[in-house]
Amino acid sequence: MVSLRCSPVSEAVDYGRFAERMRRAAERGRSAFWELLRDFQREWGYQDPEGPPRRSRQAEEDGFDEDDAARVDVSLPVPEALKEWWDLPFNSFVHSPRLYYTHPEWPPTIRPDPTGQGVSDALPVCNPFVGPGEDRRVCVFMAEYEYCNEWGYLAAEACRPDPRVLVSTEDGWLLQGRSISEFFLQLAVQRLSHNHGWRLPLYPSEVIEHPGLLERIRGTYPEMGLLPWRELGVDSVAYGAPDAIIHVGRWGVADYPVVICARTREALVRVARTLRIDVVGPWIEPPRHGPDSDQEGGVGPVALTEGDVDGLGRWTVMAVHPAGPASSFTSGQVVSATDGDGTVTVTADAGGRVHVRLGDAEPQVRKLHEAEVTAVACVRSDGGPLVVTGDAEGTVRLWEPPGQPPEQPLTGRKEAVCALAAAVLPTGPAVAAAWGDGLVRLRDVRSGVDTDLWLGTGITGLELGSDGELQVRAGNGTTVLRLDSERLWPHRKIRLRLNEIDWASLRHAMGGAGDIPGLIMKVATPRTGDLGEGIDGLKEALLRWGEAYSATSAAVPFLVELACGRPHGAREDLFVILSRISRAHEEIDDERMRSLALEGRAAVEAQIPALVAALGGSDPVVRHGAAFVLADFPERALELVPVLQARYAVETDPVTAAALVLAVGDLTKERRDAPLEWLRGLLADAPCREVRAAAAVALLWCGVPELPDGLVQALREELAASESALEEVLWLWEGDRHEGLLQPLDDHPGELIELIGSLLESADRDTGPRLVERAGEVMRTWRAAPRRLLPPLAGLLDHEDETVARYAFEEIKRCGPAAARVADALAAMLRERRHRDRSDVVQVLGSLGDARCLPQLIDALPKAPGLYYTEDMVAGMAEHADELIPALRPLLAAHAPGSRRLAIGVGRWGVRAAPLVPELTGLLEGDGAGEEAAFALGAIGEAAAEAVPVLRRLLREGSSEGERREAAWALWRITGDGAEALEVLADAFRPSLSVEVAERLLDLGSAAAPAVPLLRPLLQEAADEESATAAACVIHRITGEADLLPRVIEAVAATPLGMLAVRALDGPGAAAAVPRLREIIDSARVLADGRWAVSQDLAYRALAAEALARITASAS
Repeated sequence: MVSLRCSPVSEAVDYGRFAERMRRAAERGRSAFWELLRDFQREWGYQDPEGPPRRSRQAEEDGFDEDDAARVDVSLPVPEALKEWWDLPFNSFVHSPRLYYTHPEWPPTIRPDPTGQGVSDALPVCNPFVGPGEDRRVCVFMAEYEYCNEWGYLAAEACRPDPRVLVSTEDGWLLQGRSISEFFLQLAVQRLSHNHGWRLPLYPSEVIEHPGLLERIRGTYPEMGLLPWRELGVDSVAYGAPDAIIHVGRWGVADYPVVICARTREALVRVARTLRIDVVGPWIEPPRHGPDSDQEGGVGPVALTEGDVDGLGRWTVMAVHPAGPASSFTSGQVVSATDGDGTVTVTADAGGRVHVRLGDAEPQVRKLHEAEVTAVACVRSDGGPLVVTGDAEGTVRLWEPPGQPPEQPLTGRKEAVCALAAAVLPTGPAVAAAWGDGLVRLRDVRSGVDTDLWLGTGITGLELGSDGELQVRAGNGTTVLRLDSERLWPHRKIRLRLNEIDWASLRHAMGGAGDIPGLIMKVATPRTGDLGEGIDGLKEALLRWGEAYSATSAAVPFLVELACGRPHGAREDLFVILSRISRAHEEIDDERMRSLALEGRAAVEAQIPALVAALGGSDPVVRHGAAFVLADFPERALELVPVLQARYAVETDPVTAAALVLAVGDLTKERRDAPLEWLRGLLADAPCREVRAAAAVALLWCGVPELPDGLVQALREELAASESALEEVLWLWEGDRHEGLLQPLDDHPGELIELIGSLLESADRDTGPRLVERAGEVMRTWRAAPRRLLPPLAGLLDHEDETVARYAFEEIKRCGPAAARVADALAAMLRERRHRDRSDVVQVLGSLGDARCLPQLIDALPKAPGLYYTEDMVAGMAEHADELIPALRPLLAAHAPGSRRLAIGVGRWGVRAAPLVPELTGLLEGDGAGEEAAFALGAIGEAAAEAVPVLRRLLREGSSEGERREAAWALWRITGDGAEALEVLADAFRPSLSVEVAERLLDLGSAAAPAVPLLRPLLQEAADEESATAAACVIHRITGEADLLPRVIEAVAATPLGMLAVRALDGPGAAAAVPRLREIIDSARVLADGRWAVSQDLAYRALAAEALARITASAS
C-alpha cells in the first residue's frame, strides 16, 4: 500500500497552471493522469488510513446476487482504465469512500436498467455521441449518493481502453470527462478540495453584495482545464489560483454559487483579498478531513511558565530553565540519536535513509522517507528496540528493528517535524513528536492512542523521561512538563481491550470488522475531524435497515463506555446508535439476521446497570441519553420506571427532566399499569413548560382513554414557543419538534385539526413552513380537516415571509376542488401578486371553474407550454366554454405550442367542445398532437362525426401505435361501432386488462358490447387478478350477468380498481354493496394516497354516492 505525503506548505502549487499539467498528461496517456491524481492527493494532504481498503472490486462483486446479474451485459468489455483505477494503491476512494459521497457500480451496470433499479435512460435517438444504428446504452460505474446523477461510459465505446464519461442530468446525458482517467482526477479535485482544504463558501446574497465578483474571478484566475462539473442540478467551473481552487456555479440552484478552497488558510485569505471579498473570520471553514482537520490557529511561540496547567489536567509545568546555545535543524545535516544504555544508535540523512545499529551488529539501512529526515529518536523496551523518524514533509515513522519497517507511517501532517523523543513510561513505550506549527503529539505505542498538545512554535528539541517528564526546548529555554498518563490517554485501556477481540472474524455492513477498533478510537479522541469520521463510520458499519451483524454485540460495551464517559461532541450520536441496536430486531424478518439483532439487543441490555448508574451522574447529556436507551426495554419497566421517576424528582436540567418523563411514557405505552396519575400530575403542576408538553406526549403514547384538561393547551404552548429545550431531546433529535409533538395526536383528529388551525393563525417565518406542511398532511388524512384548515392557510397567502406564503399556496392547490372554499382569497392574489404567482393562481382558479380568472387565463393560453397543469386548468372551465372557445380556436388551428395540453383540456368538456371539432380535426393531420386531438374528438362523441374520415385515415396510417389506438377509441365513441376499432384495440385486452382501458370501455356503455367476447377469457386466464376483476366489472356492466356481481361487489374499495367496480354497480341486486359504499362515503379518513389525495378522495366519494343513488333508485 502506498502512503501519500503532502507537499510542504512552503512549496506553493499554482493551480492556475493546472490546465498545462492536464495537457501534458493527455499527451503522455492515462498513466500520466494517474500520476497527476496521485500528486493532487498529496498536494491536498490526503493520506491512506490504516488497514485494508474499505471498498474493492472483489468485495463489490461478492455483493452481487442473481437479481443484479441482469443489470450487467457480460458481452461488453470493461475498459482497462476503470480496472486500473480500482487497483491503484493510492486510490483515495477505496480507502476513504466517505470523502466522496458516491456509490460505485461494479461491475458496471447498463442503462436503461432491465431491472428498473437504475434511474437513467439510454441515449435518445438523436444525440451527439453515437450515430444511427449504434448502441445507445450507457454503462454506469458510479452514482451520486442519492442517485440523482449517474456517471458512465458509452456501451459503444466499452472496447476503448479509456473511453469518454457521461453524466445523467435533468437535460439527459452530457459529457463529463474526456476519459475515465480524467474523470477520476476531476472527481478528486471536487471532493478533496472541499474536504481537505480551507473553505470560504459564499451564499447567493453574498455574491450579490460583491458586485463584479464573478467577472473578477474570470479575469484574474484561469480555468483549470476540466470540463464543467455537473451534479445535483448545478453546473460549476473550477478556476486555479496559487494554492487554491475557486468553484463557480454557472447555472443551477447552488447553495453556494462561489466556493474558494485552499491548501492553507493564508492562501485562502490571499485569494479573497485579491477578489476584494470582505472576509470575516467565522466564514472560513477549516478542513473537514485530513491531517489539518484538527488545526488550531493563532498558536504563538512556546511561552509557558512554571505552574501552568493544561485545561484537561494532562500536564503541569514544573520548571522553565533559561535558554542555552541555540540548536536547531539545518537542512543537509545528519541527525542522530542513541538510547540510554548506548545499545541502539540511529542516524538519518537528507536522502531519507535511516541507519540503525544494534549493539555491535552491522548497521541496517532503510530508505524510509521521500523527504529530508529532520529528527530521530530511539529507545529499547521489553519488546525490543524502537526507532522513530520524522521528515520535512511532516511524516513520522516507527520501526522496530531488526524487523521490517511497516508500510504505513505512524502519523503525519503538513508541517515539518522539528523534534522527536521516545521513552518507556510506566504504561509502556511512548513517542513524542513536534511539528513546526506548535503541535506536540504523544502516542502510547502499545495501544496506538495519542493526544495532541498545542504548546507553541519554535520547538527545537524534545526529551521524554521514563518517569513521565517531558522537556521541551524552544526559544524561551527548556520547559519541563509533568505528564499525567491517565489524563493524557484516557481511552488507552479501551484500545488495549479492543485489541483483545478478534475483529477480523466478525462482520459488519461493509464486510470484515477489522476497522471497528479504529472507528471507536476516533470517537474516543478529542480531535473534531476524527470524531465525525468515527461516528459516521460506526453508523455506516452497524446500522443498516433490516440487517444485523456479528460485530455489533462486540462493539456495544465500548459504545456505552464512550457514551457515559468523559465529555465529547458525539455522545448523543452514541446513545442514538445504541437505541437503534436495541430496536433493530423489530425491523427484521430473516431468522438469521434477527438472531444477530437479538444478540445486539442482549448486549445493550447487559449494560442496563451501567446506564442506570449514569442516571445519577453529573453530566445532564449522559443522564438524558441513558434514559433514552433504557426506554427501549419495556419488559424491564417494573424495575426501570421507579428509577426514572426517582431521578426526575431531583432533576434540575429541563432537557433531562423532559427526557425522563418521555422515557417513562415510552416504557409503558403498551402496558396496562402505565403511571397515568403521575403523568396527569406533571401535566397539571410541572413548573417547566417542556415537562408539561412531555407529560402530554407520554399520556398520548400510553393511550389515555380521555384527554385530560390542559393536554392540548400544553402542546399548544410548547409549539408556539420559538425556542425549546425539547429541540435537544433525543426522541425528537433526528426529526422535528412540531412533528414529534403533533404526531401523538393522530388518533384524536378533532383535537389535532383544531390545534393546527389555531397554530396556523399565528405562524411565523420559522414555524410557518413546518406547520403548513403538517396541515397538508392532516388534510390528506382526515376529511374534516380542509374545512377547518383551508381558511387559516388562505390567511397566510399574504404573509410577510414569501416562503410561508408559497408553502400555504402549494397546500391549498393540492386540495383540488376543496380549495373552492378559499377561492376569494385566491382571486385577490390576481390583483396583488407578481406575474409568476398570478400564473399559478390562474391555474388553480381555472381548475376550480372560477370565472374571475377568465381574463388572465385567456392571456395565458398562448403560453401553454410553460404552464403546468394546463389541461386541468382548461378542463375546469367547462361552464365557461363559450368565453374560451374564441381564444382557443386560433391556437388549435395554428397548431401552436401547447396544443397537446389544450386538446386534452377541451376533451374533458365533452360535447361542450363541439364548436372546436374543425380545429381538433386539423390537429389530427399535424405533427405531434394527433393522440390528444383524437382523445378530445372521442370525448365529444356523435357531434364530432365530421372528423370520422380523418380518424379512419389515422387508424390506418398513424405515425405511432398511440395515435392509431386513440383514433380507434374515438371512432368507437363517435360511431358506436366497435368492429373497426377492435381491429386495433384487441391487443389492449390481452393478456391483461388495465383499469384505464376498462374505464374507457365503461365510458362506451352498451356500445362496448363487441368487446365482451374478447374479455370473457380473462375471467379465467388473465395474467393477474386485477385484469380478471376488471373484465368482470366491464362484462357485468354491459350484460348485467348476475353471476359476476359477487366478484364485482367484492372488489369495491377506495382504489382505482375498486372505483371501476363502483361504476359497474347497478340494479337492486347490487344492494349487498351498500355497506361498502357507505364506508367510502362516510369514512372520517381520506381514502386516497399521494399529494393529490384530497381531490382523489372527493372523486371516490362522488362515484360511490352515484352508485348508491342508482342502487337505491332501482330498488324503489
